[in-house]
Order: sequence, then C-alpha cells, then structure tokens
Amino acid sequence: MKTTQIWCIGGRGLNSLVRLRENFPTAEYCVVGSVQENLENLDTTTVLLEKSEVKQKTMFGGFFNALCKSEPKSKPIVLVEPHFAEIIEKLQGCKKLILVAGLGGDTGSVATPAIAKLAKQQGCTVIAAVTTPFIYEGETRTKLAQQALQELKDYTDECIVVDNQEMLMLPKNISMQDAFAEMDNITVVKLKEHI
Repeated sequence: MKTTQIWCIGGRGLNSLVRLRENFPTAEYCVVGSVQENLENLDTTTVLLEKSEVKQKTMFGGFFNALCKSEPKSKPIVLVEPHFAEIIEKLQGCKKLILVAGLGGDTGSVATPAIAKLAKQQGCTVIAAVTTPFIYEGETRTKLAQQALQELKDYTDECIVVDNQEMLMLPKNISMQDAFAEMDNITVVKLKEHI
C-alpha cells in the first residue's frame, strides 16, 4: 500500500486524472463519482456514490440541507454517508491524502469535505486542490462552492484554490481544452510543493 494517495473527485477530478498520473506516478489513485459510466474501465480504485431524491435526511456536514434549499426538488443529491466504511477502508495505510475536485456541483462540494474529515480522523495529512466556478455558472453553484470551501478548510492541512475565472485571463485564441489543461498545470505546480 502506498502512503500517498490522490483522490480525484467528481468531473473535475476525473478530468485531471491523466495529468496527475503523469506528474505523480508513484501515488495511489482513487476516483470518486456519482455517474457509473464515468467510472467504468478505469484502471484505478473507484467509489461510486449513490444519489437520492430523499429530502428530509440530514446530510454529512450540513450540505444536504443547503442543496435542498437551493436546488429543484427533483434533482438527486449525492449521498456520501453510506460509503463511509468503504472510504475508511481505502484510506488504510495512507499518510498523505491529496483531494482534487471542482466545487460548485454536488459530487465535489459534498464528497470532498466529507472525505477530508474522514481522512483527518484516520490521522492523514490532507491537502486539497480545488477549483471554484466561473461567475456565469450562477449564484447557486457559487454559494455551494463557498460553503464547501469553508468546511474543507476545517479538515485540511493545506487547501489550494484555483479560480476557474482566471481562465478568462488566458489568451483569447486558446481552446477550451487547452485552457483547462493550463488550469491543471497550475494545480500540478502547486501540488509539487507538497508531494
């Protein structure tokens, strides 16, 4: 078991997986998501989170209530609690945990602070590298990202924040794919100080 683990959470985390592996090949990887198709055929450990329409259940860290107030009632919510034992088992032997996620959606915003807290309770050093939404993504995603970031800072030794809005400062002729790759490069450079 490798003592440094990198967990790629949600869509942002999954999109960063290849670049992270290129730069940190000796780490152990885990991908956490809520869409089965995204986790199929990956040659890494995965955690598939379930979604629920149940609105009265208290979610870990208060995020369930925040989502219920701001999202349409028909939108499924990511549930992390049923996976606590599985997550703790995957953290066995881990001394340093790196969490890579985008905040603003439910998977990154709900799962990242929950996993950080569980890892802290297991004695891990926890470092998060997260992105925050573009302004045009709306107030709901921005508020959810801010709530997640506040809670995440309570459970991490270091929290690296990359604002997606910074992409707008890149050259106008850059493709969206290259812009996201540049944001990944920023994340990698900042993580190299800790790995």
